[in-house]
Amino acid sequence: LGGKFNSFKDLSNSAATQFIGQHDAQWGPGSNYSEITLFDNRADWTYHDEQVSWGTRVHVDLVNMTATLVAEYIHPEHVYSVSQGSYQTLPNGNVLLGYGNNGVVSEFAPNGTLLCDAYFEPSKDWTSGNVQSYRNLKFNWTGLPNTKPSLAFAAGSLYMSWHGSTEVRGWLLQHASEPEGSFSQLMRTPKDGFETRVDLGVKMRVRQYVQATALDKDHQILAVSDPIDVGRDLEAIEDEPWAVEAGESDDFEDETEAEQAEALEDVQLLMMFSGLALISSLLLCWLCLGSRILRPWKVVKATVQGYKRSDEFFPVPRGQQGALGFYVQAVWSSVVGGRNLLYRPLGQDEQNDVPLRGFPR
Repeated sequence: LGGKFNSFKDLSNSAATQFIGQHDAQWGPGSNYSEITLFDNRADWTYHDEQVSWGTRVHVDLVNMTATLVAEYIHPEHVYSVSQGSYQTLPNGNVLLGYGNNGVVSEFAPNGTLLCDAYFEPSKDWTSGNVQSYRNLKFNWTGLPNTKPSLAFAAGSLYMSWHGSTEVRGWLLQHASEPEGSFSQLMRTPKDGFETRVDLGVKMRVRQYVQATALDKDHQILAVSDPIDVGRDLEAIEDEPWAVEAGESDDFEDETEAEQAEALEDVQLLMMFSGLALISSLLLCWLCLGSRILRPWKVVKATVQGYKRSDEFFPVPRGQQGALGFYVQAVWSSVVGGRNLLYRPLGQDEQNDVPLRGFPR
């Protein structure tokens, strides 16, 4: 393709086959050998009349032996390199060009729009060859350092960072009374730049030792810093039970509120069922016993006045039986007994008509 012994018919007015000093020619990803990408230097050590280099994508028909220009990626500053260079098709369809003899790397959208531009040297030094990069490639880089996160305390504030990590999205602060003790959650905070700062409030109760835990986007633990001593000036506590106060995480507060709401619902249901059970019991008693429920009050009143029941036979005199036993027996008999008459003995004189003392006659 191209050169003195070109085998293809150029369908783009020579734009698909006329290139100079090209580098990094490759089959286009996913093209099934139907496209070729390359960095067209448009110059070499002998020919450099156009003073511009660009990226080229060419469609080739291997059956009909034709070539067609698909796209060109030209830097708006018309960067040109007499040697080296690279062309990379990114997974999203963007194109990354490295300008070899010049310290420039640029990313273009599929339609040719310049998206990102990085210089390794001042533009005034282009073509000098002072800074060169044979190829420039772009890949996803995941940084997980072997070191632990850093945590520092100064002037009432905590500073946390993890140099080299690309996965940190938030921090979990934990505290304990001893450096080797059991650490509990103090608060969470999102990552804020290279170094995240957290101001500890004046009224915030913090145990003496604090550590920072790096969290990823799924809130999973990546690494934990060494604990540091924040001193006693923050009302650090040792063995006291920790109360939920300002500074606890929103997740913990939400969970506590949900548990309280659920407990309140349970109490309300229990009270409702208890009320229904009480009403049902009273209704059942009324249906079964009817007006007998009111009989004990009538019997007590009549008994105090000296009346007897027609079915009462007391083997023990009432005076010896006792007041409490007498009235219990009278009430019970009135509830479970049949229809009986209450009568007042005729032979008793006025002073002895009520055998039990302590009640009005």
